[in-house]
Amino acid sequence: NQSTLTSCKVPPSPRWASGSVSALLLLLLGPGIGAVPSGLWEHQGSSRCVPIPSNMALCQGLGYNSMRMPNLLGHESPAEAVQQSTSWLPLLARECHPHARIFLCSLFAPVCLER
Repeated sequence: NQSTLTSCKVPPSPRWASGSVSALLLLLLGPGIGAVPSGLWEHQGSSRCVPIPSNMALCQGLGYNSMRMPNLLGHESPAEAVQQSTSWLPLLARECHPHARIFLCSLFAPVCLER
């Protein structure tokens, strides 16, 4: 979509490459999501709520402050999630898609709903 490309801080791509950033992120993260063992979320007690670390810049100020561990990428600790999430900050700095940050946080720091 042309409005998305013009708001991006990088030169516009050729018409054939103007797919959604979300689709690209799903493609890139797809293998990581598939690597999560089946049944991980169904088992009671297999996950826990933890505070989103203050040094997790990717997921600050989104309106929630507890995340579920392990996350959807299989990270077992908040420290591991923080370390892995920092590699996405340069992409977000390009501001190519308004929902990229929320999408990434849903993987790295999924909202934790107490049961």
